Amino acid sequence: KYSGASFKAPEKRVILSTTPLLDSVLLKARALMHNILSDFDEEEFFDSCRHGPGTTVGVKFDDTSLEAKFTLPISITARVAPMMDRYMLHDFQCAAAVKDFNRDNPLTDMYSIVKGSRATPVEKNDEIRRMIAVEPTGNMFFQQGLMVMMYKRMKLFGLDVENLPDEHKVRARISSITSKEATIDWSSASDCLSRDLLRWLMPPKWFWYADLIRSETMEINGAQVKLNMFSTMGNAVTFPLETLVFFVLGHALLSHRSGSRSWFLEWDHDYKAISVFGDDCIVPTDMAEDYITVLNQVGFLINREKSFYRDMDAGFRESCGGDYLHGYDVRP
Repeated sequence: KYSGASFKAPEKRVILSTTPLLDSVLLKARALMHNILSDFDEEEFFDSCRHGPGTTVGVKFDDTSLEAKFTLPISITARVAPMMDRYMLHDFQCAAAVKDFNRDNPLTDMYSIVKGSRATPVEKNDEIRRMIAVEPTGNMFFQQGLMVMMYKRMKLFGLDVENLPDEHKVRARISSITSKEATIDWSSASDCLSRDLLRWLMPPKWFWYADLIRSETMEINGAQVKLNMFSTMGNAVTFPLETLVFFVLGHALLSHRSGSRSWFLEWDHDYKAISVFGDDCIVPTDMAEDYITVLNQVGFLINREKSFYRDMDAGFRESCGGDYLHGYDVRP
């Protein structure tokens, strides 16, 4: 019998805002987030779980195969180990395969319990190295599953991550001619994704699972550091969470500006009016200042060098790697 952590509704929390505008936006954003994610089904979650292509704690960079990630012991945090036990009962074929992979393995321990992720630097550009987290193998397995579930629901609202980069480039090019839409970028967006904001926005069960499978600490140069951000770059859930937060806050603001008194967006609401891919946001230019103000108030910092929405920016827009001046691609 599964005796590990079980779902408990998080304690009620109140987001203390500073303005009536933010009050309205947060309530509408919460309603939209609940509408997008809807109910959480654990069987669907388990069916969606998988290993990604990257390395994990205990798995070498030169061999990230499925066999390597299921070679015992599997690195995992103590909170998540009981969930892996439950998963193996759910997927008996996987359990049999793991047993077969390890038939010559003298180790008897199923898990290598770790405290959390491990920091490693990767190249961002020719001047900067970005720090990302190498997640425990078991945690990443479940993080990938939650990511798949989120992408499936996001697609119904126009957030098709496979096609969004190309869509953003087209919209950026058109807006470099018309100036009707602003392209906005954020500094260290994943670092600013707070636990309390997500607890407020997400359905309780979704938040509980996302919180359970995250790494609470990160090993940096041999020392364990407690993470204040909700999830790091390296956690598969970070990107869809980031996208959803910017998306629901933007559409909630759009609804507020339209004068709608309903907490729910109208059925014929144009979900393409705002588009988000990670921290690349496209919003109507006339609401860009309000959008930045709202996001600032919940902890995000605008990247002024990569955001284009002011009069002085007329003629230029940039999104998802596309730079356009008066409709011409000027990307070096």
